[in-house]
Amino acid sequence: DLTDSQRHSLETDSFRFINATAGSGKTKTLVALVLKMMFDDPDLLLSRICLFTFTRKAAGEIKSRLAQEVETILSSSKCATDSSLKSRWEKIRDDIPDAFIGTIDAIIQKIINKLVSNGQLQGIHPGFRCIDINSPSLKFVEAEIKKRMFLSTDPVIKEALDNLTTETQQDNFFKSVLDLFDK
Repeated sequence: DLTDSQRHSLETDSFRFINATAGSGKTKTLVALVLKMMFDDPDLLLSRICLFTFTRKAAGEIKSRLAQEVETILSSSKCATDSSLKSRWEKIRDDIPDAFIGTIDAIIQKIINKLVSNGQLQGIHPGFRCIDINSPSLKFVEAEIKKRMFLSTDPVIKEALDNLTTETQQDNFFKSVLDLFDK
């Protein structure tokens, strides 16, 4: 029950970029695409598929619908009579929670955590987190740094702030200070 354009996105043999308005069936199309890939290649593991979304909510919805569809497949008569097929789809079902389906920052964090835990990436704390530069917590840190710098009685800081005559210069200065925390 897919539209012509949704079916077309399943037939394309390349990376897919699906861009559509809310309620147009993106989630349905993406779930259908993952299932088609799994049906087309019996050796394909869910861990070999990476699906980026713009929101955590969308990622959760895709995983939830994928789990529903896999349960439907598992309850089919074909899985009931074919133990290897049933085993394959049980593995897919069990891999859904850890699948690379999510926002870009969540997936990158997951990849780095795997590399750190496997000992393939040194120098990063195992509990590290990716931070969205637009996150409220980072905005709070930025505001706190600005406040403390403007209230500072340190003559070096006061002189530096006095020399910044435009808002752009001030913003660039604060960005440079925040960059120091990234190093």
